[in-house]
This record gives sequence, structure tokens and C-alpha cells, in this order.
Amino acid sequence: MELVADNPFRVLGLPATATSREISKRVSDLETFAELGKAKKYDSDLTFIGGVERGVAAVKAAAQKIEQAESKLFHSFFWFRAGHEADAKALAALAAGDHGQALATWNEELSKSGQKRYSSRLNRAVLKLWLATRGSAFDRAKFADALEDIGFVVDDHLEESVDAVLGATAAGLNREALWKRIVDTLISIAQTIPGAPYGTNAMALASDCWTFPPSTLDYIKTQVTNPVLERVESAVEASKSRREKAGDASELDASRQFKEAEMLLVELQLVLGDEDPRFQTASNDFAEELCNCAIKAYNHFKDIDTSAKLIAWSARMPSFGRVKARIAENKETLDENAEQVRNEKVLEPFFRELESTPGTMTQAAAKLERLKLKLATLKVSLGAKSPSYITASSALAHHLLGYVIDVGNAAQENITKGTIKHSKAVMGECIALTRKLLPLDLNEECRERVKSNLEIMESVDRQLQAAIAKLPSGWALIPGWVWILGFIILIAMFK
Repeated sequence: MELVADNPFRVLGLPATATSREISKRVSDLETFAELGKAKKYDSDLTFIGGVERGVAAVKAAAQKIEQAESKLFHSFFWFRAGHEADAKALAALAAGDHGQALATWNEELSKSGQKRYSSRLNRAVLKLWLATRGSAFDRAKFADALEDIGFVVDDHLEESVDAVLGATAAGLNREALWKRIVDTLISIAQTIPGAPYGTNAMALASDCWTFPPSTLDYIKTQVTNPVLERVESAVEASKSRREKAGDASELDASRQFKEAEMLLVELQLVLGDEDPRFQTASNDFAEELCNCAIKAYNHFKDIDTSAKLIAWSARMPSFGRVKARIAENKETLDENAEQVRNEKVLEPFFRELESTPGTMTQAAAKLERLKLKLATLKVSLGAKSPSYITASSALAHHLLGYVIDVGNAAQENITKGTIKHSKAVMGECIALTRKLLPLDLNEECRERVKSNLEIMESVDRQLQAAIAKLPSGWALIPGWVWILGFIILIAMFK
């Protein structure tokens, strides 16, 4: 980690608490040694971290980095300080290359009850920052520990650190600029770690910065989320443009950019939370655009599958207020329409069979039994309470009842003394077939029609039975209006 390995205090071989006079003298000494071609070493080089470049250019660059008070204090947060005996013991262990012992010393010091010594906390943070980022493997646990320690120092001990590093030169120090620089640096490090352990935009970093002051934590969230919010908004705007120009439904389906935006929203939700207005706005815009694409896919292109996919996706996304209500309303409508269209396709072969009229009552009865089997299959696939299934079942009943009424009326129209028994037999067949329609799953209007016509048929059948009982003289006793009445009622019900 360059912040530690190339820290200007390490290059100069000085502690972060070195005074301006000490820094000037050390720069002069090192330049002299460099010009003579001699290498100068110090205990604070901590060679296990790596070599130290002390050429004239490197020394001058290091000195320039800590000329200004703010810059000096900034770099002090990424180098070790000898604050007390425990620090001295740990730094001696580091000089000997034993960073395990140094870490144990600082852990022990910070585990003691009472006020924590900020220098031990900061020293431990520096060591863990280096341990977390050394080599190719990143240790998130150590990095998170370092962030926790730095957060405590910035929140609870900033003034102590200012006094220790700057002393009288602290006048006019911009403390806000300082901690923002520290935060920006940590964010930059997190964003460049191989494997993106904090996400591609390091938004999850905020969860490990919980010890920072509230204002600092808000700044961290803003810094890591603003670019992401802009990307989400850009994806939404691109989708709007694509939707307006779409020539078919396939162009409404989510682009790669839009799918990536969904993942960004997931991270934003974890970092900002559902109550954050920034997240609500971004998520609403995203979900509503999906909803608009679904509506266009259905209304303009009649593409049910694309519409259903997009509206379901829209409903899964977090949305709030008016947008949430609008999405729910449109999903219900689109789902109903899609179900109806799909059911119509499923029912199309069934309704096609209702287009042909039976030639005989035997054929009508056979048709009923055949289509009842198909209805049973539809009941399983569509559901017993499906309006489409009920409509199909009722259509079958209407279809066959219409044929039965035609047969019954024809039998009455042509009745004579010699055919009365035949008419009675025909009416019996009509009644038998009509009764078989009642067990079907019918809508209210259809069931009422079947029952009413059945009652009429049964009434006519009883009159025919009475007339037959009185034959041969009974025929003359049956009033003509009885046949006319039955005929008229059946026709009325059929209409």
C-alpha cells in the first residue's frame, strides 16, 4: 500500500510528530548523503514493508508533501507515532520485523478499560491497512478493522492528533478538508482493490465506516453513491429513448445497461436504505420505466410475453407512493389481459367444435360427453374458478341447449294426433339431455336459462303424457293454446 510504503515520514525516517525544524534538518542530511552516494538507514524503515528510496528527488518530494499543515496531518494518519511506552514496544517489534508482536501489543493496550490512547489505535490502523493490502490477496476483515480505528480517531481524537502533529502550526487548519481528503483516499483505495470486495463502486464501504462521525459517514455515502445514482438515471433515460423509438417489442426488453442498473439499485438500497429520498427517486424512476415498457409492449405490439415479463420485473423492484400504486394497478390489468389472451388460445380448439351443429339428438349427446372430457382438462389447466373455464363450460351448455330447443319446438310445430307419442319421446330426449347440462360449471345466466327451459320442457312433457292417456278421444280435448304456449316460451328463452 503506497500510502504506507511511500509515506513521506518513512522516506525521511521521522515520526509523524516530527517538528518543522527536525524535518528540515533531516532533509538536509539525507540530501547530503544522497549526493555522496551513501545509503542512510533508520529503525523506522521497517524493512519488512519493502525498500525505501532516498535519492535527492525522493527526499525533496517527501518534504514537499508535508510542507503544508493539512497535508502533513493527512500523511500522519498513514504512518506510525510513538505516543507512549506501549507504542515504543510495538514499534521496536516492527523494527525487528515482528508485526505479529506489534499488533498483539496494541491489541492488549486497547483492550484495557478506561480511556483509549488514540496513538495506539491509529498505529494499529496503519499496520492493519498495510497487512490488508499487501501482496495480491486482500483481507477485508483487517481493512474493516483499520477503518474502524481511523473512524474513532477522526471522531473522538482529531484535536489530540492535530496538537501532536502540528502544535502551534495548526492555526487556520481546515479540518473538514482534512477528513474529506482522508475519506476520499480510503474510497479510492477500496475502489481499486482487485476483485472489488466492496462492489464495483465500493458502495459497501459505508458499512465498514460506521465509527466515523455522522457528517463524515453522510459524505462517504454521497461520494460512493452519487456516481451510481447518475448511472442508474442514465440507464433510465436511455430506456425512455429506446421505448419512444421502438419498432417492435424486442426493443423494449431490458438492455445490458438496464440490467446492470438493477444491480446498482440493490447496492444503493443496502447503503442508503429504503427511507432515503435519493434511493426512492432512483428506484421509482427505474420501476416506472419498466412499467411503461410493459404497457407499450402490450398496447402497441400485442406482445403478451414481453409485457408480462417487464411488468413482473417492475413489481419486484422497490417503489414508493404514487408510482407503487400505479405499477400495482397496471400489473393487475396487464395480468388479467394476458391471462385472457392466453386462455383464448387454449380455448380456441374447444370453441371451434361448437361451431358445428349436431344432426341428431344422439350426436348431441355424444358431443356433450366428448367435450365434457375436454372441459375436465381445461378445468385442471385453467382452474375451477377461472372465468375462461366457466365461459367455455357455459358456451357448451348454450350450444347444446339451443339445439335441444330447436328440436323441441320442431316436435311441437309438427304434432298431430298420429305423432303425439313420437313427440312425447322426442321431448323425453330433450329433457334427458338438458338435465345433463346442469352438472356443468355454468355462469348464473346460463344456469338460469337451462333450468327455465327444463321446467318448460317438463311441463309440456306432462301435458303430452296426459293427452296420450286420453287417446283416442283425448286428442280433441287438448286445447291448441297449450302447444302454442310451449312453443312461444321455448323460443323466448332461446332468444
